[in-house]
Amino acid sequence: MEYSKPLMQRLAEKLDLDALRVTLADLKWEEEFGVKPLPESPIAPEVFEDEDFLMNLHDICCKRHITEGALLC
Repeated sequence: MEYSKPLMQRLAEKLDLDALRVTLADLKWEEEFGVKPLPESPIAPEVFEDEDFLMNLHDICCKRHITEGALLC
């Protein structure tokens, strides 16, 4: 999927970014794949205009795939 700023802005508004941040830490994507850390909560509205943030979100959500794992509750 190609990068689209409007699409990533709509996605970012709907995502639970705190849960995504925890997931990235659990998967160690920041260390293993060089994924940039997400901003801390509360998310300032201007973040949704930040091209670097949106490109990072696109990389996390649209280019990465989990092929194996386990769900723990």
